[in-house]
Amino acid sequence: MAVMEVSINPPKIQKRASKKNKKSWRKNTDLEEVEDFLEDQRLEERLGGAFDKRSDSDLFVVDNSSKTPECGIDTTVNLSKKEARKKNAREKTLKCFSNLDVEKNSGIQDPKKGRDSRKTPEERKNPVLKRKEEELAKAGIIREKMVTAMKQREKQKDRKKATQLSRTTRRRTKFDFDLWDTNVVPENNIREDEANHKEIDNNEWLEQQTKDHNLNNTRQMKKKPPTDFYLKETSLSAVEIPHGGTSYNPSYKEHQDLLWKAAMVELNKEKEQHKLDYHSTHMYPKSSDAPNESTYITEMSEGIEALEKDKDSEENVEESPEDIDEEPTKVNKLKTKKQRRDALKLKMEKKRMIHGKREKMKVLDVFKTKTMNKEIKAEEKKTVKKVAKRKEQKVLKKSMPAYLTGHKFEEQDLDLKLSDELKGSLMSLKPEGNLLNDRFKSMQKRNLIETRVKHKIVKNRRKRKLQEKRSYKMGFEWEKSYIKKK
Repeated sequence: MAVMEVSINPPKIQKRASKKNKKSWRKNTDLEEVEDFLEDQRLEERLGGAFDKRSDSDLFVVDNSSKTPECGIDTTVNLSKKEARKKNAREKTLKCFSNLDVEKNSGIQDPKKGRDSRKTPEERKNPVLKRKEEELAKAGIIREKMVTAMKQREKQKDRKKATQLSRTTRRRTKFDFDLWDTNVVPENNIREDEANHKEIDNNEWLEQQTKDHNLNNTRQMKKKPPTDFYLKETSLSAVEIPHGGTSYNPSYKEHQDLLWKAAMVELNKEKEQHKLDYHSTHMYPKSSDAPNESTYITEMSEGIEALEKDKDSEENVEESPEDIDEEPTKVNKLKTKKQRRDALKLKMEKKRMIHGKREKMKVLDVFKTKTMNKEIKAEEKKTVKKVAKRKEQKVLKKSMPAYLTGHKFEEQDLDLKLSDELKGSLMSLKPEGNLLNDRFKSMQKRNLIETRVKHKIVKNRRKRKLQEKRSYKMGFEWEKSYIKKK
């Protein structure tokens, strides 16, 4: 197969091309030599300036690495690993400023000196404040904040020394305590004593957020597990004890009790059905009371003038014009000044009466302390009763299935035998109910699974239309169809 070669070289520039526009000027000018010259110039600047203007001592270095000291004695100081690591860390520049390293890469001076130096907290302090603190320290005056800080640093050092072994070895080597005892604090444990924890927790001047932060960072926080995490949602047992009447050889009393329960279930079902019928089918009229043709005609004839004239004439005859009394027309008369004054006086007297009653009630309320106490006690009793009722409902709710879906939980039918069906032996007894259905209903009742209803799968398939072609017909098919029709 022939492989296509693609040239990546830049397009050739024409010798005699127009340069009247900016676009054509950029397109038809060769800037490669200029760019190379500028790149060389930049490199020389980075390396400390132009080579032709620098002295030989700047360009060349005498190599003295092959020379060894007299008597073959090595004069280098043997540093420990930790000290060497610290020294390297101090000398090493930050990665973000590695490109601006003046000693290695460039001879150009850094415009911002000391950008990668790390200042200690003492160096960051204000010099005036620092001088004042030194003067006070010489005089023997130390701030309480500094005293507490020094104490805490000492405590931290002691804690580090105590937990040195446990930090070096991740796995615990000593098991000189009971693993399952929550009160015992083992040796080399990172947590502080309970006294220190209580001291921080019982401090009135600290906010809860500050306490949590302090305890968390000092590893003294005791994390409490959630109390209601492992609690059961229902008080029902997984397998309920069956009723005594369901036995193959029950006592008369227990069997009658089970029959009575089954009868009550059926009665409740009938009541619900009756309620549905009453509010649906019984609302509509019976066939005898249903509207017929005559009622339809009377209803449709309402509002027709020709039919209503006779009724109006009969009514007019009964009511004579002499019986009807003409109502006198009312005329609004303006009030006199005296009437207005009287009305205003009455209004002011009513206001005074209401104000006086209110003031009297306030005075009487002082002497109603007994009745008010009785009312308060009655309200308190009501609240106590409500709280008790809520608790009872909460307990009752645990023994009932929750509404997890739109479908209500329905109890399964009681497994029972009538008195005629009872047998004395298990061999001749027919089984009642289904074990799988019983377990399924139990899980629904205990809220392990949601209540659900079996849906019917509707097969919405259209029937195929059959059609016989003329080429397949033999000629005697019409006789069969004729006989079928007959």
